[in-house]
Amino acid sequence: MSTVDRLPAARFKALSEPSRLDILALLHHHGELCVCDVMATLQITQSRASRHLSVLAQAGFVEGRRAGMWVHYRVVPEPEPLVASLVGLVAQGFPPDRLAAISRRLAEVLLVYGLGHSLLVLVAGVATVASSDCDAEDFVVGLP
Repeated sequence: MSTVDRLPAARFKALSEPSRLDILALLHHHGELCVCDVMATLQITQSRASRHLSVLAQAGFVEGRRAGMWVHYRVVPEPEPLVASLVGLVAQGFPPDRLAAISRRLAEVLLVYGLGHSLLVLVAGVATVASSDCDAEDFVVGLP
């Protein structure tokens, strides 16, 4: 079986781990996040967060960019059709109570760590993460 033939199986396998589903849902709903934000939000080690993000990247779901000593990940903006469909299914089928819980934890993490790497913008109860290139003064941050 060629690598190309195994790719769909690798993509499904990448989604078979609950922590990777949490990470994909976080990135889909909140945008780009630093590895440190992911690990603190999900309360996992840096090595575990990096490993899960690496699996998701190899399967074509996320991409990373280095910013100094930090690596920021986001959902691939123009993924292949299968990846786009799977990301949509994860987003649509992700338990709303679980998303609310990890979103609240992300908000707490970003507030506790002084918005050091990402900025969480909450508007009418909808959370979005802005690039760390923005100034904190540009945003009003609060918990719903």
